[in-house]
Amino acid sequence: LPAVHERVAEILQQASRDVRSLTKQQLEEVRSLPRPVPVVRRALGLVYCVLHPEQAASFEAQNGSLEVPWKQHLVPMLCRDDLLRKLTEMPPPSGVHPLVAFPALAERIEGQVAMQPASAGEDSVQHRSSTASTASVGKTKSKESCGRNEPGHAKRA
Repeated sequence: LPAVHERVAEILQQASRDVRSLTKQQLEEVRSLPRPVPVVRRALGLVYCVLHPEQAASFEAQNGSLEVPWKQHLVPMLCRDDLLRKLTEMPPPSGVHPLVAFPALAERIEGQVAMQPASAGEDSVQHRSSTASTASVGKTKSKESCGRNEPGHAKRA
């Protein structure tokens, strides 16, 4: 079990470094996807579970994967102005990582990270349809979903 925690910590540290290079525009582009490819959904679902480990058990699918609902949880997460800050502050300043209290989730995240992505053909077909759908939806609709006045979400003009 300590090896699992060590591996998760390494993954999170690398992810934190990668997050520092993200821009708000890039987050907006991902958030505006109506049906992102599976690898994007899985990656963001894992991010959600790291930030909200107490809720992760409710997203377990029958096949053992974590399937966090896109519109209900992942899009609002991407709308938060403090998302990048939260990600770069992992582990928290207290030094105690939230996953320490959820060792089964830490193991599940490690298993999800190690999973092979869907076949390249499947992803590219879904990506094309997502891209086409995004183009037809336009910026107006994507901004509306972040414009709601919800707790913890910044209202955008």
